[in-house]
Amino acid sequence: MITHYDAEEDEQHACGCPIPNDKRKPAGCIQVEDVQMNNMMLGVEDVKVTWWNGWFTFKTTSTDGAGCWSIDRHRERGKAYMWVTFQNSRAMLRGFVGNTAKLWRLLLPVTDYRGQLGGGSYHNIQIDYNMWNNQGGSDHRTWSASTVMNGIHHFHREAQNDGINTPPSGLDIYLTANRRDGIALMTSQLPQQTVNDLVGQGLFSSGLLPYIISNNSILAAVPDVAIGCNFQNSDQQWSVTQHELAHTSHFTNAGAIFWGRLGLATLNARIATGDPWGDEDVFDAGILAICESWAEHLEHVYTDRAYNGFPTSINEPWVDRLDRWRNDSPNHVPIGIHLDLFDNMEPPLSFDREGGGSGLVVDNVTGLTNGQLFSVLDAATDDPQEYRQRIINDLLPGSGIAVGDVDALFNSY
Repeated sequence: MITHYDAEEDEQHACGCPIPNDKRKPAGCIQVEDVQMNNMMLGVEDVKVTWWNGWFTFKTTSTDGAGCWSIDRHRERGKAYMWVTFQNSRAMLRGFVGNTAKLWRLLLPVTDYRGQLGGGSYHNIQIDYNMWNNQGGSDHRTWSASTVMNGIHHFHREAQNDGINTPPSGLDIYLTANRRDGIALMTSQLPQQTVNDLVGQGLFSSGLLPYIISNNSILAAVPDVAIGCNFQNSDQQWSVTQHELAHTSHFTNAGAIFWGRLGLATLNARIATGDPWGDEDVFDAGILAICESWAEHLEHVYTDRAYNGFPTSINEPWVDRLDRWRNDSPNHVPIGIHLDLFDNMEPPLSFDREGGGSGLVVDNVTGLTNGQLFSVLDAATDDPQEYRQRIINDLLPGSGIAVGDVDALFNSY
């Protein structure tokens, strides 16, 4: 929806952005509806606005943290055209192919063409991306892209606050309308031979990738990250974004060779079990266990920080659900281990998420931080037992934490 307001009635946009005195100076705000935050409209941060006068003048700017934008040093004299593009130095979002008539979306960033603007008043343009109704439609595409983009900026801030690496710049992220999972292949960061190995072993025919790709000749279309967008709850869309961004952050510490191993392990697990995480017996189960458990950890912790105090779609705080989980499946992917290394709370029983068991987690460990834990998640830490040893060797000296307490905690998993 796009709305023009009369500046003589208010000195700010409805979203709090300043209104230029000159009605012909293009300015406005871009917002997205957050369902969990009582349908509050939040500014869409750092997306590109392009303005064209229909002749030879193109102007671009970006929204700030509140979704405000303005085209400086420009005064529009006639009709104009406007686009919103979901791209910045951190990420380019593309996707929502839809059908063969829209395959260009496979390669180009998500762009919302706002149409022709006229009437002589351009200084108070408000764009609201409300919750979608038509799956795969323009409202679905723009709401999802807005929510994911805000989630990316949230992850960067939380990572900086925690002292962990932020994701690589310029991530190529594909959004898909009909899935709820994701994958972080980091293909642009991998050696070509590693990508060729993944192709040769059937990655694109395995059903593992949540988007359309038909042959190896269009590898340029393969993104670093894919994120499913079949959500009508803001926190759910937020959570899958945090999960995949956690992988990209981990990549910066572990490196391309390690990530190639993870890709092959994921592929083989899918082939062997039908599940990309597999079980404790799949090839290279340890690397799957450490990578997916860390991403689940940050997914829940960072989503909890964003929605703390608001009703969630899971009917409890995200970090409380994490605290109740032990493994994803018996003896595999210790989802709760990272939180247990720094919290001081433990429920009477913790449960394996996919069933198979529950038990008492002996947790007398507290005081470690996300930043400390991340520091030992490098290429040498490729299974939970190596993780335990790195914590003991690198983090316990001078901490006051007993080795026996760390061993007891890990043994509970």
